[in-house]
Amino acid sequence: MSQAPAAPPAEMALDAPMESAARKVGQGSFFVITEIILGLGAITLVNFLLFQDNLGFLNVAPHPYWLVVLLIPIRYGLVGGIVAGASSALLHMTFQSMQIPGVSILEMSGYQFWGLPLFFLLTGTVLGEVRQSQLMREKRLTVEYADLSDMHERLQQQYRALSDAKEEVDSRIVSQEQTLSTLYESAQALRSLEEKQIYPSVLELLRKYVHVRRSSIYLYQEGRFILAAWIGEGAPPPDEYAAGDNMMTRAVRLGKAQTLNSELFSEHRPEGLLISAPVNDIVTGRVFGVLNVEDMPFLKFNPGNIKLVSLLADWCGSSLSSARLHQETRAKLITDEIIHAYTPEYLRTRLNEEYLRAQRYKLPLSVVGLRLQGLDKLKREVREDALLAFSLALKAKIRAMDLLFLRDHDGGFALILPNTTQEDAKTVATNILKKFESLTEASGSNLSRVRIRAGIAGYSDALKDPGTLLETAAKGADHDRS
Repeated sequence: MSQAPAAPPAEMALDAPMESAARKVGQGSFFVITEIILGLGAITLVNFLLFQDNLGFLNVAPHPYWLVVLLIPIRYGLVGGIVAGASSALLHMTFQSMQIPGVSILEMSGYQFWGLPLFFLLTGTVLGEVRQSQLMREKRLTVEYADLSDMHERLQQQYRALSDAKEEVDSRIVSQEQTLSTLYESAQALRSLEEKQIYPSVLELLRKYVHVRRSSIYLYQEGRFILAAWIGEGAPPPDEYAAGDNMMTRAVRLGKAQTLNSELFSEHRPEGLLISAPVNDIVTGRVFGVLNVEDMPFLKFNPGNIKLVSLLADWCGSSLSSARLHQETRAKLITDEIIHAYTPEYLRTRLNEEYLRAQRYKLPLSVVGLRLQGLDKLKREVREDALLAFSLALKAKIRAMDLLFLRDHDGGFALILPNTTQEDAKTVATNILKKFESLTEASGSNLSRVRIRAGIAGYSDALKDPGTLLETAAKGADHDRS
C-alpha cells in the first residue's frame, strides 16, 4: 500500500517561500531597470540617428516615451510604473533644458516644461497600481492553486490506497455474495401458497446450492415425525419416526440445527442423518417439523453449508406460515374467489334463515339449482373463462338481493331468490341460460361446449325442511348429468 510523502520540517516550510520571494524581487528590479534603459536608449538612439533636428522628440505627439511608460507598468506593476514614468520624465526634461542654454532645470517653470513629464509619472504610477493589484490577485490564486494541487495529489494517493484495500476485501467476499444472491433469487420459488409445492422446492434448493445428494422433510405431529417429502437415490426413508432421544427431537426441542458431530454418542439417532434443522412458524414460534440432510460430499459438510441448511429451513418455515395462513383464511371466507359465490358451508345457514322468514311472514321463496355441464372436461384456463361468462350472465339477470351459492360438487350452484314466486324464478333461469349461451357462442368453440342445466323449487306450507327446497332444485339441474 502506497504512503504519502513525509511533510517537510516547519522551518524549511517557512524559509523556502521567503528565499524564493527575495530572489524574485531582486530579479524583477534588475529586469525593470534593464528594460527601461533599453527602451529609452533605443528611442534616444533612433532620435540621434534619424531625427537630429528634433532632439528629445519635443514636437512629436504622442511622444514615443509613452511606449515605455505604458508597457513597463503593465508588465511589472507599481514599481515598474514609477521608475518608467520618472525615467521618461527626467529624460524629457533633460532634452528640454538642452534647448535653453544657461538655465537650470530648477529655474524652469510652466506647463510646457513640467506638464508632459508629470503625465509620464502620474500615468506610470496609476497603471502600475492597477497592474500591481492584478499581480497580487494572480499571486494569491497561484498560491491557492498550488495548495489545491498538493491536496489533490494527497487525496489521489489516499484514494489509490483505499481502492487497493477495497479490492482486497471484495476479493474475499465476492464468492459468498454471489452464492447468497443467486440463492435468494432461486428461493423466490418458495413463494407458493400451496403447501405441497413448498417441500420439493426446498429440497431442490438443497441439492442445487449445498450439493446435498439425499434429503427429506418431516412434519412434527402429536409426538411423531411424519414424512412430507424426500429427494435422493435409494430406498425411501421411513414414513414415521417416534419423538425420542434422537437428532430430530433435539432440533425441535433446542430450536437450532443439530449435526452428526453432536449426535455421535447417541444410541437412538435416526440412521444416516448428517444435519437436522428445525422448520419454525415465524408467526407463532411453534415447530412445523425438521429439514434433514442424509447424504452430501464430505468436503461440503462444513460450518458454512450448515448455516445454509438452517437458512433454508427458516425460509421453508416462512413459506409454510404464509401458505397455512392463506388456507385458514380461505376456509373462513363465505365467497368464492372467481365468481364471488357464497361457499357451500354458508348455503345451509342462509337457506334456513330465508326459509324461516318466508314461513313466518308468508312470503314467496324460490331456489334455482344450476349446473355447468362439461366444465370438468375443460382445461384450467378455459374453465376460468366459462366461470367468468357465467358470472357475467348472473350479474346481468339477477337482483342485488338474490343470493348465489356454490354446491358440493364442481360446476354446481344454487340461487336463492327471496320474495320470488316459482313462475318468476323460471323466468330468471331462462334469462340466465340465454345470456350465458350468447356469451359462450361469441367467445369461441371451447366454451360453446359448456351448457347450463337448471332446476327450480318453490316454498309451500307443506314443506317441513328447507333442505327439501335445495334437493328438489338440485335434482332438476343434475338429472341429465353426463
